[in-house]
Amino acid sequence: MTKNTLFLILTTAFILLLNGGVFGQMVLRVDDIGFACTGDTNRSLTISLENDGNVAAIQFDMIFDPDCFTIDPASLTRTDRSADLHIFQASNPDPGVVKFAGTGIGTFIAPGSGSIAEFTLDITWNCAEGEYYPLTLFNTKLANSSGMEYTHSVENGYIDIFCCDPMLEISSAEFDLGDIWIGSVGIDTLIICNVGTRSANVHIFSENCASAYPNIFELNVGQSRDVIVSCHPEKPGPCEGILEVSGGGWVEVPVTCNGVIPARSKGDINGDGVIDVLDIVEAVHIFLGIYNPSSEESQAADCNGPTYKCDGDGVVDVLDIMKIVNLILRMDECLPSNIVYFNSFESDEDTTGWRWIFQEMFVADPAPGCGRQSLFIGGGCTQPAAYIELPSQAEDSYYIVSCWGKANESDRGGKIVLTTGDVGEERDETELIIHGTEWVSYASEESLYCPADNTLRIELWIGGFVPAYMFVDCIKVEKVE
Repeated sequence: MTKNTLFLILTTAFILLLNGGVFGQMVLRVDDIGFACTGDTNRSLTISLENDGNVAAIQFDMIFDPDCFTIDPASLTRTDRSADLHIFQASNPDPGVVKFAGTGIGTFIAPGSGSIAEFTLDITWNCAEGEYYPLTLFNTKLANSSGMEYTHSVENGYIDIFCCDPMLEISSAEFDLGDIWIGSVGIDTLIICNVGTRSANVHIFSENCASAYPNIFELNVGQSRDVIVSCHPEKPGPCEGILEVSGGGWVEVPVTCNGVIPARSKGDINGDGVIDVLDIVEAVHIFLGIYNPSSEESQAADCNGPTYKCDGDGVVDVLDIMKIVNLILRMDECLPSNIVYFNSFESDEDTTGWRWIFQEMFVADPAPGCGRQSLFIGGGCTQPAAYIELPSQAEDSYYIVSCWGKANESDRGGKIVLTTGDVGEERDETELIIHGTEWVSYASEESLYCPADNTLRIELWIGGFVPAYMFVDCIKVEKVE
């Protein structure tokens, strides 16, 4: 053996020794999370390494079920063992895949064992309880400072999803909202209470015609929350929906309502339950004498009158045709006799009687089925931003108020108050609290008593000492008794 050969052997051995060798036992693993609850967030997911040689380069892909978990690459953090690596990055090129790369320039992960990287993992509400979900590593590589790859093994992790406390107590196992006219909305209230031992993130998923508001919120231990349940039938017959309530377990709440075609209404000349261009054609034929209508058809066609009134004048003419056009465009509405006030804020006429409401405040953001515009109003004081006093009522009765509404910002909205007196006076009232940035149909849960010859007053309150804004549409005051 020559001196040069011996020198080469010794130099190679020294380099291998310096870099930790190539025969060391290496294990890259995903640490088990173990038991976890649906809806858990910010769970720590740890990647660990056992190495008896210096590791200067590491890579892996981790696959997971994207319907059950979300892993944010930006949540990647170093540990003490990997603190000296210069490149330490992760990405999410495809759903259900996280790619990781870490390298050192003259630095390395020293021999030892323990965590080298941590991610934040969120568990969705789509995970099946009682199932094991794997966290699988593949395309893994470990190398020393010379770029020599280590032989190593991989240990995958898992998450065991189970039904967690807290438990949610539901006020009703089923809702039957009864018969509702097609196109109208039936509303009831669901009460959810956290009777467990830790806070709950509640999600409510809606199917078919049922909906709930709010549908995402947090409940602390012992806390309860009212949820508005609504049903909007679009055709005759039963409309059956499901609310799936989860917060440490699933509860299904069936919702049933029956779509009922109302008696032939003003403007609905052909009696099919819908006011459309076919009714315009029939009105024109009746006016021109081309068609001889029945008494029901004549009564439905004779619908002209002031805004929101369709009493007619005994003659079918061009005024009735224009009324039907406005009904189709939702620029007008025929209100039943028990409706004492209605406003969808479409024209300058709809500002009549209001203090501090002007047509410039109408915006092209209507609520569902509420014409072409809504009212956008703001304020920030301890007085109503706007109000209207209705004519004196002819008899003792009870009234409710309803409307569509939404806040401009989720945490700042306002309220609609129906009352029998001025601010500062002793008075009775019922109110609607407007919140959330999506259109929601609201209706007062309690009725307001108003004696004969007294006036009702509608007030719009927004903000307080902090300014706020809200959208309002289709305000309606209805006599219920």
